[in-house]
This record gives sequence, structure tokens and C-alpha cells, in this order.
Amino acid sequence: MANKKEEAPQIQNEQLQKMLEEKSTALELMQREAAIEAALEKVRARTMAMQRSGELSETASEMFKQIQTLGMHPWACGFNILDKDEKAVTQWMSKADGGISPPFRTPLIEDPLFISIYEARQRRDELLVMESSGEELAETYRYMFGLPGSKEIFGDLENSGFEMPKFQITHCAYFSQGYLVFITYEQVAESWDIFKRFAKVFEQTYTRFLDLQKAEAQARESQIQLAMERVRARTMAMQKSDELAEAASLLFKQIEDLGTTAWSSGFDIWLANEASATAWMTNPDGSIGMPFVVPYTEDPFFKQIYAARESGTDFFVMESSGKELEETYEYLFNLPDAKKHFDGVKSLGFQMPAFQITHCAFFSQGFLMFITYEPVPEMWDIFKRFAKVFEQTYTRFLDLQ
Repeated sequence: MANKKEEAPQIQNEQLQKMLEEKSTALELMQREAAIEAALEKVRARTMAMQRSGELSETASEMFKQIQTLGMHPWACGFNILDKDEKAVTQWMSKADGGISPPFRTPLIEDPLFISIYEARQRRDELLVMESSGEELAETYRYMFGLPGSKEIFGDLENSGFEMPKFQITHCAYFSQGYLVFITYEQVAESWDIFKRFAKVFEQTYTRFLDLQKAEAQARESQIQLAMERVRARTMAMQKSDELAEAASLLFKQIEDLGTTAWSSGFDIWLANEASATAWMTNPDGSIGMPFVVPYTEDPFFKQIYAARESGTDFFVMESSGKELEETYEYLFNLPDAKKHFDGVKSLGFQMPAFQITHCAFFSQGFLMFITYEPVPEMWDIFKRFAKVFEQTYTRFLDLQ
């Protein structure tokens, strides 16, 4: 009887200890869940605060920061957006400073690691976890080094003394438009559910990005349409043929207002033999200078434009620099009327460029020319559309003439 009386308090103590441990575990789980929800809510809040599509990288950075606050420190992470056919992705990888690197495109059907990612996507998996090591992993990184745009990112890592991992675990958490990727050195099974939950939140982020992008495209299109309508209205208001320069000046002003700063722009009209053209170039104040005739079968610069015209293309872009560009301007200074124009530009303190990108948007009677210091691929379609508008302007000029 004494033994039973002694055992009773011991059993009660063990039960009490077990209850306390269970409560402690439950409390820890609640605290962990609260921390996860708080992190997710911060990403949601940053998503809803997005006012421009350009804020996507900032929101992604916030997401990766929140994941780190939960105790996860992958050596690399990022978000990948699938092409329409889902056979390639555009990758945005995080940087050591918390920012996002410039994107680069990666096929999913060539390297074994990416083929596995592609196959998991086709199976509609929520999460893919795979280990890679040895020569197979080294081959993957050699493959990535060969992709356009990726060399800069991985090259910076190498230059900083960082060595590509010999072993890694890749986690891909899928959402409708792509997947999040987290690369770790060891197993983190306790974080798998977190990866999946953040993927669902980032799906909302990317959906908002697409909505903002669509709204911006619509607003941009309205700006372009309004600018072209101004040129059309000025064209229809022309009463005399000598108003052509004013209409052209308005056109170049509208294009400048749409976001490109050309060091020079103008329009060229082919002469009867189409081996020469009469050029009207803008002055620094935006007005159109006196026209001058340029042969297009002598200097290499103009020969390239002539060849593009002969090929039937509607748009041509070329970069020029160094001795070749210098010789082109020397050639122009030897054309009497052209020399007057460029002497006037130089007298105002403008130097001839050492590097330029020339854009030629062709229309039936000639072409518009835009010379910039930097690439402006976002303006190419606008250049082409304004060339069609100017074709109407020049046709009216001919009718008035």
C-alpha cells in the first residue's frame, strides 16, 4: 500500500510535466505561426502599396527579407517567370545586398537540373526539392555561365572570391505564373510549407504587377495616340507647302515628350534617283534647319542606310563609333550645305558624338532619323508609328505643293 501511495504523486508529476511540455510546444507553434503570418502580411501590404510595375523587384526583395526573418538563409533565392509555352523562364535572382539582379532568360529543356524543374511543373507539383552535386552540378553552372545576361551575375560572384557550391539543395515553390527558387546547403524540411505559402502570396504580387503593367501600357498608348493626333491635326491645318518644317518640328517635339532625348533627329526625302536624299535636321532649339543633299552611295554610314532601304525593311538601327564615325562627320563637313548646319550646331557648344545609335524609320518617300547616345528599344515601335503619320504629312505637303 505504501508503494502505491508513493507512486501516485510521481505519476501525477509526470502527467503534469507532460501537459506543461505539450502546452509549451503548442505555444511555440502558435508563436511560429504568428511570425509566419506577420511575414506574409508584410509582403501582402507591400504588394498592395505598389503603384508602378517597376516596384516588383522591391516587393520581391521584401519577400526574401521576410523569409530570412523566419530563420531561413538560403545561399541564393529568386523568382522565375515562365514563358507562355513553359519551356523557358526569366530569372530574377537576389543579390547579397538584398536587391534583385537584372533578369536573364533560361531554357528549361536543355540542362538536367532545369529539365527536372520543367517536369515538376508539367506534373503541377506545388514543391520540388532536389539535391545536386559533383560534375552534374558543375555542368549546370557551366551551362548557366553560357546564357546571355547570366555571366554578369555569376561573374560578379566569382570576382568577389565566392566559389560555386559543390553540393546544393534546390527548392522550387510553384505558382500560376512561375516559381520561387531557394538554394540551400542542407535540408530544411521544416521550411517547405513556408516556401509554398510564400509562393501563393507572390502569385498575388505578380498578378498585381501584371495589372499595373496593363494599366501603364494603356496610359502609354493614350499618350502616343494623343501625340500622333496632334501631328495629324497640324498636318491637316497646313495651308502652304512651306509649313512642312513646322509640322515636322511638332512631330519631333511630340516624340521627345514621349521620353526620348535624341541629340539630333530629322527626316530625309529620297531624290528621283533614290541614290541621294534631301535631309532636314533639327536644330538644338527643336526647329528644322535648312535642307541639304546627302549622297547615299559614298560614305559607309549612308551606304548601310541605303542598303536597308533597298532590302525593303521598315526600320533600321545601327551603332557607330570611333574612327568610322569621325570619318562620317568629316564627310558631312565636306558637303557645303551640311557643313552650314553642323557648324551652326557646333557654334552653340554641341560636339559631334564619339558614339551614337542611329534609328531610321522608313516611309514611302523617305525616312525619319533619330540619333541617340543610348539604346532605346522601347521607342522603336513609336518611331515606326510616327513614320506612318509623317508619310501622311509629306503626302499633304506634296498635294499643297
